[in-house]
Amino acid sequence: MKQEIKGLIIQPFYEPCIFKGQLFVESNGVFRGDLNDRWGDSEIEGRMLPDGENLTFVKRYRNRPKDAYNDINYSLRSIGPGMWKGTYDGQRTLNGEAMCETVAEGRKPFLSLNDWERLALKTQVNEQTTERVAKSIIDVLVKEGKIEIRKDPETGEELIILK
Repeated sequence: MKQEIKGLIIQPFYEPCIFKGQLFVESNGVFRGDLNDRWGDSEIEGRMLPDGENLTFVKRYRNRPKDAYNDINYSLRSIGPGMWKGTYDGQRTLNGEAMCETVAEGRKPFLSLNDWERLALKTQVNEQTTERVAKSIIDVLVKEGKIEIRKDPETGEELIILK
């Protein structure tokens, strides 16, 4: 079954980004599709879990090498019929938030592309977003072994140690 997908990515250090595309969903919930956003065209592969509550997929831009470094993993939960909200993460992209709508072919979407654009304009990067981004960057550097986090024995504050 063909479905339309469109939505909003809330990203660290960038203005929110609108995306749109299409999914081809098999009876077992597995799907493949295409998305387009300001960084270009991408392929997606994922699954709508049978409970109808979860949508997960991996996005790969066509203009980037196909490897784990460039994979972007989305994990979304249903917030209403065809409406999804959740997070994404990737080694190259770090972490962010995403919202989208999936609409079966022949049905009318709840939100138009203009509605998504207005929502993007209202979404502001705030102090909490900036703090979350900084934590994401630190987590990546720890995983890559470039830094270490230790507690100062006197103050209990976290210290970043370069390796």
